Amino acid sequence: MEVVHACLRLVKSAPLTTAIQIASRLLILWGVLYIYPAVKVHENFNKMMFVSWCLADITRYLYYLMNIFMKPPRLLTILRYNLFLILYPTGITGEIALLWYSLPYAAKDPWLQYSLPNAFNFGFNTYQLYCLFLVLYAPCSPLMYTHMLTQRRKVMGKKKSD
Repeated sequence: MEVVHACLRLVKSAPLTTAIQIASRLLILWGVLYIYPAVKVHENFNKMMFVSWCLADITRYLYYLMNIFMKPPRLLTILRYNLFLILYPTGITGEIALLWYSLPYAAKDPWLQYSLPNAFNFGFNTYQLYCLFLVLYAPCSPLMYTHMLTQRRKVMGKKKSD
């Protein structure tokens, strides 16, 4: 729904960055931790990722909620547009690590596989997709981070009117 809300301009979020964020979370939650539960033994990366996600989402949604009824308090605005400086790198690091640790399981027991030969003369499996996703983190992570830096500049760069 978050992507739909962004597309319909019900929230000020950009649809592309919202879709990237939601897709990466779904991939890690369902495609890695649910399907390959053995990856959960890497508790430090799990905790790093979940704490980052929770703190980012709590401040974001509290900011959105307050913004509906009134101008959010300055402290909440500061948290909303500054916590990501730490939370994005830690969350993304946790995601990448868990995806990396899932590779042996994906290679041994792929949950998604389209084998050759076939009519399209194209095949793939879970392991290859996960490798592709790891490669995609390289351009997508800076995209997400610079998007938030731009948002931060827009909001935090304004002069205080209070």
